[in-house]
This record gives sequence, C-alpha cells and structure tokens, in this order.
Amino acid sequence: MLSVMPYAKNTLQLCNRDGRYGAHNIYEDKPYGPTWKSDKTIVGSFFGGGVRVFDISDPRDPKEAAYYVPAAPAGSPKHEIQINDVYVDDRGYIFACDRFTGGLYILASDALK
Repeated sequence: MLSVMPYAKNTLQLCNRDGRYGAHNIYEDKPYGPTWKSDKTIVGSFFGGGVRVFDISDPRDPKEAAYYVPAAPAGSPKHEIQINDVYVDDRGYIFACDRFTGGLYILASDALK
C-alpha cells in the first residue's frame, strides 16, 4: 500500500448523523465520451459526506482539496443527504445525485486539476 485518503476533518460528526457516511463511488475517467480526465485528482461520493475531491499529485501524501455537503433534502427518509453517484464531464462539471429525494447537484470546483 502506498497511501490512504485522509479522513474528513469532521468525520466523527458525519458518522453520528442519521444516514450512511463513507466512501461509496469514485468517478472513473472513461476512455470514451465527454469525460474529464486527471491523474492528479480523484472525485468521490460519500453518502452523508457529500462529494469530496482529493489532490493526489503526491501519491504518498493525498490531500482533501474540496468538498460539498448539501443540506438534508425535504422528505429524505434518512433526514440527511445521501450522495450516491458522481460523474465529471469534459468541462469539469461534477454531477452528483442523492439516492432518495435530493435530486441532482451540478457543481464546479477550482480544485479539479
């Protein structure tokens, strides 16, 4: 093992919320279609931890570069956001969706390299 991604600074708080928290899905840059590609950055979904972006330009010392945790959506059975999937298009827009009632989030970040 070379390294591990750092925990969020508020991991304990995120773990104590009603919904799930933890890594769920990472964006994989596909060799086809209009997709964003990077060997310096990883984007992932973390259920109640929202969308998280990691700088892996030094693979032995990855850093969290950005994150977005939306408020709990109305009608959520977990009373928290539950970001399930993440996709990044060729313009660098991040698309993330809530697994229950939160809908689709479209994000932009200067942290994408």
